[in-house]
Amino acid sequence: MVKPTTLLAEALTFANDQFYLRTARELRKMPAAKERLARVIELSVPGLLPEYDLLDEWALWLEIWVRALRDPEMAKEREMLDRRWVQSIAEVIRYGRQTGEFPGDGTDADDLAMQFGAMIDGLAIQVMLNDTVMTPQRMFDICTDVAARLIGSSD
Repeated sequence: MVKPTTLLAEALTFANDQFYLRTARELRKMPAAKERLARVIELSVPGLLPEYDLLDEWALWLEIWVRALRDPEMAKEREMLDRRWVQSIAEVIRYGRQTGEFPGDGTDADDLAMQFGAMIDGLAIQVMLNDTVMTPQRMFDICTDVAARLIGSSD
């Protein structure tokens, strides 16, 4: 019999694979790193884009995080999936530095991506829980502002 945690991890992995496949296709078409980062932010905000049903994927993430507290196998799956998320953000930062759109101030792209990804995750939790002050639009605005200050993505 397949464990429920295994099914949960497989469901999130499948949803993530679809997200990254779709996102990679879109980002490759965008020559500007600033556009790429803005799109990553848009695609990360639950409920912002009606054409993308991110609520189910975010609900899977919430479930994974809770179960990872007590299940070592789930904790390993969560870590692997989180690394993929951070790496995808870091790739956009590195690309922006290569094109000269983002400053290369010596801050490690992986560290910036970890900080930025954690902020997105935290705000998304508030959106998913229907926090009265954290709407999808407000999350998008905060993420855009923080990207400008943290990564240097503003004009």
